[in-house]
Amino acid sequence: MIAVYWPPAWLAFIPVVLIESVVGLRILRAQFGRVLIGAGVANLFSTLLGIPITWFALALIELLAFGSARGFETPLQKLYAVTVQSPWLMPYGEQSPWIVPVAAAVLSIPMYVMSVLTEYIITRFFFRSAPRKRILRWQLIGNACSYVFLIGLLVIVFYFGDHFEWLFKPFRGIMEFFVDLIFRIATLGRGAP
Repeated sequence: MIAVYWPPAWLAFIPVVLIESVVGLRILRAQFGRVLIGAGVANLFSTLLGIPITWFALALIELLAFGSARGFETPLQKLYAVTVQSPWLMPYGEQSPWIVPVAAAVLSIPMYVMSVLTEYIITRFFFRSAPRKRILRWQLIGNACSYVFLIGLLVIVFYFGDHFEWLFKPFRGIMEFFVDLIFRIATLGRGAP
């Protein structure tokens, strides 16, 4: 799912920064330029490092603890596939075209939590005199708005992916590195030679 999730997050970077800046402006009542810089730096960190690190941790947990396919016949198996296995989907996509967008939406929940926490820490440095509750409120509401936007973008990219192939090319090398690294660690974790 890193291949589905991360490239659109970069595509959405500028709109996300603007969305979160508008929310921050309303909550903090600070200068727009200062809010824009704080949101930009915070989102750069959460997009550049937060998304891949969060995905990596979730995929590793999945592969070590829940890695085997459970089937896709019953409603419970389908629920398991799009929730527990959302970081690393098993090959059910051909059976149900809705699985990737739903798994991306489910994966957005831990990504949202990561974004709120990391961006809260970073934006606190930009607004040391602002009450912490306001900064947290900014991150909760701003990230909720930006993740709604991002999920919509993910659905568009998934259903019209042929038009967005250029977006995925720069990420192929690093995504292959993540996939290989996850497999190596999972193999070591299972005690395989």
